[in-house]
Amino acid sequence: MANISRYFVTFKVPVQRDTLADRLAAACDVVERAFPGQKLCLASSYKEPGTDIPVSDRRKYLAQRARTKMHWFHLHNGKSVRGRGGGPMFDDGRVALGGRIHRHDLGLLSMTVDFPDAPWTFCEKLLVEIGDASAASHAAVVPDGNEALRATQFDTSTAQPDPTLLERGIPRLTDFTYTGPAVPTQPMYLGWLNYWSAATCTFLGFPDEARHAALTPHSYRTPAGAWLVKLTAEPLDTRRSDHIDVLATAYRALPRLGLRPAPDNF
Repeated sequence: MANISRYFVTFKVPVQRDTLADRLAAACDVVERAFPGQKLCLASSYKEPGTDIPVSDRRKYLAQRARTKMHWFHLHNGKSVRGRGGGPMFDDGRVALGGRIHRHDLGLLSMTVDFPDAPWTFCEKLLVEIGDASAASHAAVVPDGNEALRATQFDTSTAQPDPTLLERGIPRLTDFTYTGPAVPTQPMYLGWLNYWSAATCTFLGFPDEARHAALTPHSYRTPAGAWLVKLTAEPLDTRRSDHIDVLATAYRALPRLGLRPAPDNF
């Protein structure tokens, strides 16, 4: 029985309809190269949930979906995952890529990649290659074990909040699920691994040699001109005091990152 631990990474992608299908197809190609032998050859039906449709011409399928109101699409390799929410634990290697409009007025698509547990070096490389291929605006990855961070920042009941994080400088943030960002290039939160396009970097004012000196040692520019920003050498763990300090310092240095429910946000 395979490990049920999995990755779900969400990219925010500018729509730009004339190039959207090509960019989504390029992202699919990246995923297939990363997982040899796994083909994103089945499309989930929008009108009949649970029904899969074989896709022989992926570019045509994506172009058709790009013409719909919600741009909804979902491609996968036909493998199964069971075990969330009860039932037997089972994962035979599902790989999937899907998306839909996040905000029509901002021209922003949410695109999620689903893949099995993998080494962090692999995940980082995949984050960069998918981001570059799709011309994504931004994406972030927070390792498991930091559930209290999200519960605290977004005041949710998904885990036990830790008020000491706020006392140490981690800001409360507004969830973009319903309100959306101020602008398409604004990330909702800071992850351990962060993919930021050139436009997102411009919005955030990154990199600034003085203000972002703590962020640049583990960060680098991608082949497409975006940035992979990594907060710490080891995976972020907000149970570690030194990691909390790094995260709080980064938020102070990036005041436009995340919509903060306070006056004079910018």
